[in-house]
Amino acid sequence: VDLVYQRANMDFRAGADGKPARRATDDGATDSMTETEFVNGLVRIADLKFGTSAAATLALPTLGERVRHLLDEHLVPAVRAAMPSDDFLRELKSRRVRAILRKHAR
Repeated sequence: VDLVYQRANMDFRAGADGKPARRATDDGATDSMTETEFVNGLVRIADLKFGTSAAATLALPTLGERVRHLLDEHLVPAVRAAMPSDDFLRELKSRRVRAILRKHAR
């Protein structure tokens, strides 16, 4: 994950000489990923996981198909399995929990 985070923080746009200019885009203020960095990481993972072998590339020829496969077959099922029960979600939405969160948000 650290390597994906580091790569998502690099800007590979061409410089004045036409070669990729590898510049860090992170402002250094946090160790967490922004939404853009997170999506960039997911795209990189999908491409590495499903685009490196000839068989995988034939099955998922475009980057978009690789990302869709990663989301539909791997991430969404894992998120659904990890989601708390409806009872737990109702408790989190309760007035008592919201009051506690408001108190400690300050």
